[in-house]
Amino acid sequence: MTAVPEEIALPDVGARLRRHRVDDVDALLDAVEESRDHLRPHMPWADESRAELAAFVAEAVQQWATGRDRNFVIEDVASGELLGGCGLHARVGADGLEIGYWLRAGATGRGRVTAAARALTEAALAVDGVSRVEIHCDEANVASAAVPRRLGYRLDRIERDVVSAPGDLGRSMIWVWPTDTVNRSRLPAPPEGGATRDADTGCSLPAPGTARSMAYVCREFDASAADLFRVVTDPETYPHWLIGTEEIRDVDDSWPAVGSRFRHRVGIGPLALPDHSEVLAIEDGELLRLRVMARPFIAAVVTFHVVGDDGRCVLTMEEEPARRIIGNVVRPVLDPVIHLRNHRSLRRLDELVGARQATP
Repeated sequence: MTAVPEEIALPDVGARLRRHRVDDVDALLDAVEESRDHLRPHMPWADESRAELAAFVAEAVQQWATGRDRNFVIEDVASGELLGGCGLHARVGADGLEIGYWLRAGATGRGRVTAAARALTEAALAVDGVSRVEIHCDEANVASAAVPRRLGYRLDRIERDVVSAPGDLGRSMIWVWPTDTVNRSRLPAPPEGGATRDADTGCSLPAPGTARSMAYVCREFDASAADLFRVVTDPETYPHWLIGTEEIRDVDDSWPAVGSRFRHRVGIGPLALPDHSEVLAIEDGELLRLRVMARPFIAAVVTFHVVGDDGRCVLTMEEEPARRIIGNVVRPVLDPVIHLRNHRSLRRLDELVGARQATP
């Protein structure tokens, strides 16, 4: 990696980025110790010792000499206080760089990380051979996701990931800049363990039969997150896009409150079974979790999760057996079938949402 400045001024927020020095260890330890509770939910290194942090600093200094990652201190200009850290990481393909960042607890809410990410985006794109910059964060890390959204990055996809910190959900949001140069063929290889990537949506899929396996699909929509969530939470639309839903018989007046139900017929033709679905959890505008019943054959938990903004969003759909013991037996067989059905359902949902948008 070449052409990355060793120091970058952030005059609008009274800070600067500078490369790590070997004498940063104590200042780094002070920032981390002050902020462990703040960092712990999403930073797997939040409880590292002084020796571990010293090893990180030594590596960061060495990487500037070897031409790999570029790690910076975020420093207050007036006081010299170490406010946090950020960096450019060569781990998203030959023509891309990933930005990472964190702030100590007392330094948040003043635009410093946004300014740092903006400056690093410009620095990354000035590097020879780099045409793409990415920011990755877990869906649960709302504060981190606000940065690329604020800068105009494109939410390209959501991928299953290892849960590395206690507050993470294991679903990584992949934000990309520039927004008009995304090329899925350049994406990094799928995770280990037999996972594959959905050629249509770009989402990575866990391998059936693995410990974390479940029927999981996702799809991008050229629609607002709010509009899509309204459709997903409207049972009357299900026969039009959710494959296997034959008829909605009635819906509770309290829908979609937790515990509310709608009655349906699930199946195909004469094999359709009358039963109900019940709301297990709802987060307005983002998440709907249902227990779907069509006894004696079907008992599943289905989770819809919407992430995005006013112009574009991603919907993930996860389905797993409601009964764990039975599910562990049938899962390796049924997961690929359920995945295909749900994949086609989201394609039909995309067509429905597009048709609604086209209607005057």
